Amino acid sequence: MESKFKIIAKVPTHHTIGDLRSAFNMPTKQHGNGAFTASEEFETINEAKKYLIERLDRYRDHSDMTDEKYNDQLENIENREYLRLSGITAHIEELEEKYFELYVNF
Repeated sequence: MESKFKIIAKVPTHHTIGDLRSAFNMPTKQHGNGAFTASEEFETINEAKKYLIERLDRYRDHSDMTDEKYNDQLENIENREYLRLSGITAHIEELEEKYFELYVNF
């Protein structure tokens, strides 16, 4: 079985949906509890981590994030597969692809 990886980014309310869309540039989905999520699949864990680091760098370029907070977030990405930017939380999940074989008797 092969694995893929998925980033799931969440915001708790519609007040922060603009932040989610601009920070992650992924299609969003609204949930019944008022929260929004965005997600995207990647072939490898390194591709997913690289995407989170790109999001972190982009956020840092347009904010007053300190070096200490930046380094903490880099550590979170590398060691915990997790990123928090303002009201946005994002994490990486491993997805297992299951393949089924169909046997046909003739």
